[in-house]
Amino acid sequence: MSREFSSTGEAHHIVAYVQRSKITDWKRLMDPGPGKAFPFVYGSRDSNVFAEYAKEGAVLWVIGATPDDRPPSLVAKLHVIGRVDDPSGKTYSVPPSVLRAFRKERKNKKPFKYIAVGHPKHSRFYGYNNASRALLSLVLKWVYEPRTLSGELPCSRGTCAWKPSYATPLNRPALVVSDPKPLEDLDRAAAHSIFISWKRHDNWERRKSIRELAYALADEGLFAWLDLFAFPPSIALRTKLDPNAELIERLLRYGYERCKSLLALETANYGKKGIKGNWTEKEWTGKLDGDKPPCPPPFRAVYRFDSSAISADLVQKHDCLMSDMEWSDVAKVIREEMDARVPLPD
Repeated sequence: MSREFSSTGEAHHIVAYVQRSKITDWKRLMDPGPGKAFPFVYGSRDSNVFAEYAKEGAVLWVIGATPDDRPPSLVAKLHVIGRVDDPSGKTYSVPPSVLRAFRKERKNKKPFKYIAVGHPKHSRFYGYNNASRALLSLVLKWVYEPRTLSGELPCSRGTCAWKPSYATPLNRPALVVSDPKPLEDLDRAAAHSIFISWKRHDNWERRKSIRELAYALADEGLFAWLDLFAFPPSIALRTKLDPNAELIERLLRYGYERCKSLLALETANYGKKGIKGNWTEKEWTGKLDGDKPPCPPPFRAVYRFDSSAISADLVQKHDCLMSDMEWSDVAKVIREEMDARVPLPD
């Protein structure tokens, strides 16, 4: 039995994909340098959907894979203001260094043929989230007949359980031919973003567990800003030995400034100065920029693994203290607090 789907008739919405191993490289390509706003640029070699529809007025939703066969995550949204395919054409104020990076041939792959530019103020990155329900609610079109990722009815009328095989078609850009509301609802839910502050030295053996904490938060509809996901496959690349440390710091600051809550994973060295400053203290107090007044997230929670005089003194003015709990229960507590404190935008 065949089914017909109709387009919304408004702005074109496109779902594109970035490999997990390339997310950090993609963000590095867009780096304009210290003190400058990030340009939002996405390159593709797709001559079908992307070439035809990723133009001024379109909305590009960039999806990224996650480890452990988890559902994909919404990585970024670009409100497209134009294309910079032609080296001699309009640049939309994208720095020349960024354009050169996207037009460069690398690792035996041809340069991107089609390059879309997002509006610098209306485009954004996201913390780690679970995009499965939104994706399974869409009807998508590649070249042939439109269909859902599951091959069944959309999530609202059919399955919402994610399978890793559903992600395979996302390797190529797809046009959304159903109502894009599931993606727009996911975008609004990003108001419930939480920054996870942790001390790498104390938690190296807990990396897998901390990743599972982010999974639990995402499954509760929250967006978790955690460097393990923001910069895969890097792990807290904030040391003097890291040539990209400044970029990582700028991107983490970008996420921090958009979070309405913070979850500190308290350990004995939380709040103690490390190789490159005292990042956990800065994150807890909101003193990320020495030239601006402290501006911590309005809700700050603590999960206590261990404690010391320094860490306990730092986090004493918390809004919630937890310990010896399953991550799923921690996520439920955070979700309830966020629902009460931070209304989602209309």
